[in-house]
Amino acid sequence: MPTKKLQTQPILPRFEELSDDIRRQYIDARSVFTAFEDATRQAKQVRGGMYWKTQSGREYLIRTSVNNTQKSLGLRDQSTEEAFRRFVERKSADEERLAQLQKAMLKQQRLNRALFVGRTPQIVVALLNQIAKDEVDEHFIVIGTHALYAYESASGVRINESDALATRHA
Repeated sequence: MPTKKLQTQPILPRFEELSDDIRRQYIDARSVFTAFEDATRQAKQVRGGMYWKTQSGREYLIRTSVNNTQKSLGLRDQSTEEAFRRFVERKSADEERLAQLQKAMLKQQRLNRALFVGRTPQIVVALLNQIAKDEVDEHFIVIGTHALYAYESASGVRINESDALATRHA
């Protein structure tokens, strides 16, 4: 007796293309976020401070780090005064740029919410932000269903199947 072969169809999620407004907003938000990341990296190069310290009647330029260690950069002369001036100018410019970009990021976040751009669960976003803040992000990669949110954004679609985005725990 011949056996009946079952026809199986793979269950594929349905996709919905994002509107042009959502795509533009994603691009704008991404560019602000990328600029913020770059500015944060640059600002880390001028963390700490510099000041003049008088010792035994002579002035020295002192560099302080974020953990309050200090290092003398030498006696006050034309080169240390120039180093101090460049440091102060750069630190001020970096802080101003970061402040402007933080405001821009808040605006982009509000626009993202209004247009329903991005739908990664807040717990995932908070965890990724903390990993980046702790400067260990190069040691991590997002995999599994949580990575699908990034694929959605990159490809300009939404996956309509809720099961496709559901992370299950055993």
